[in-house]
Amino acid sequence: MNSRLLVTLILTLTTLVSAAQCADSFEGIVVFHQPTPNRIESHFERTILPEIQAMAAENGREVRVVDATLGAPPEIHATPAIVFQNSKGRSLFQGRYTDIGKVRHFVQTSTFIPQGDGTIERANAGVRTVGRHRTALQLKVTPLEGPAADDARDDELRELLNGSLYAATATYSPAETVQLERGDRTFYWDVYPYLDEDETLYFSHAIYSQFDCHDFVHGEDGSDFAAPWEQREELIKKLATHLETVTAEIMSGSSEGDGLTPLDYAVKVASWEALGLTLPEPSASSTEISRANLQVENRRWKLDSSLTGTEVPAIQFSFPAPLDSYTGIGNSLSNAELILSDDFSLTGASGHASVEITTLTMGEDGLDASIHSMMEGAAYPESSFNLTAAAPDQGSGLKLGETQRMSADGVFSLKGVEIQLWGVLAELTPYLTPEGDERIDASASFSFTLMDNFNIDGPPGPSPANDTVMVRVHFTLQPMENQDVEHQARTTDLR
Repeated sequence: MNSRLLVTLILTLTTLVSAAQCADSFEGIVVFHQPTPNRIESHFERTILPEIQAMAAENGREVRVVDATLGAPPEIHATPAIVFQNSKGRSLFQGRYTDIGKVRHFVQTSTFIPQGDGTIERANAGVRTVGRHRTALQLKVTPLEGPAADDARDDELRELLNGSLYAATATYSPAETVQLERGDRTFYWDVYPYLDEDETLYFSHAIYSQFDCHDFVHGEDGSDFAAPWEQREELIKKLATHLETVTAEIMSGSSEGDGLTPLDYAVKVASWEALGLTLPEPSASSTEISRANLQVENRRWKLDSSLTGTEVPAIQFSFPAPLDSYTGIGNSLSNAELILSDDFSLTGASGHASVEITTLTMGEDGLDASIHSMMEGAAYPESSFNLTAAAPDQGSGLKLGETQRMSADGVFSLKGVEIQLWGVLAELTPYLTPEGDERIDASASFSFTLMDNFNIDGPPGPSPANDTVMVRVHFTLQPMENQDVEHQARTTDLR
């Protein structure tokens, strides 16, 4: 074979291999599902998948649907699973797939910056493994309340619950620590014990999704979970069985995006390449992004009023059942700031948010005027919350595309009166806009009593519901102007 023919043959083979690789590569959204007739998969295929496809079409993106029962990469533990990939990398959506806005944010952020590798460690967890999928439970027990409560009984009950609740289930095992991958799931079991004067113990309780620390997916008062103090161990077993059953029902039947179908161990492990999902080659103008760039690079953040209140009211407030028909909203905040610490950490961060009293409404002009008067809006036109301490759930920083949960302490002000709030639940999700600009989706929830703190009468009805206001705040933050030079340089690099 002469040299010219050899060179031609090599070039031909190289071209064929390159073309084959190009044909197998894919840029866009990959949806893994299982065509099984269960409620989760049927609802997703019938209702959610068309919405994802429509969202993708609006942005000129392709969606590829993969039957996971025929083979799935090891990162896929359950379905429905949503992945975005391009030449920069591959990212697995963590959130409620029913929230198309969250899916859109995920795609926007992943377009510029793919997820990094890593696992999440949960301590003192209950763990259940089904096929490839692992579910972890996290228990939170509030202090024992009631006329017969005391510190000794509180300590004993807390130790008993922490030590035996997981073990009392049929499918979860206690674990000092567990490493969870992105395809796994966490649920939070909250228990609120109460001991009345005749020493009857009650267990009110709630189950929270890892995707929403504000609104529980299931909650009950303690009326069906009551027993004499001497029978507390039997009551704990009853509670464990009930929480286990309800959690299983949520995972198998939720229409809110918390449901899933675990992948069986018998499902073949298939590589991305074998499924025709090779990452595209970077373009000549593409810039490699380091994993360190996942961390937000702005310390000082302010309210983005153009995005706050557009999809969800900036403020929602209500009273507990049976007075939950008394609700109100505010579609804007007057101000909001978040200042991260010098090392870009939430630990040591400061911030505040405020709202003008006259922007709050319950939908009736006469009622609104009365509320504004009771809150003394003329003399004290704003209500505010000032952050004094933050305890992040995982790590201490903020990463693009990842939700950081935290417990916050701060000072709440209304009518010129300041009260301390402890353990305010908050979630922060940094993301990138289609233009590559950083934003933070922020939400928080808390409650307070009216009469003792602010000398305000609530609506007619039973106590303590008529004296308890529950508040949820939702807003968007953008970098402050004095960081525009640094931010513009970074987003230019990302493009």
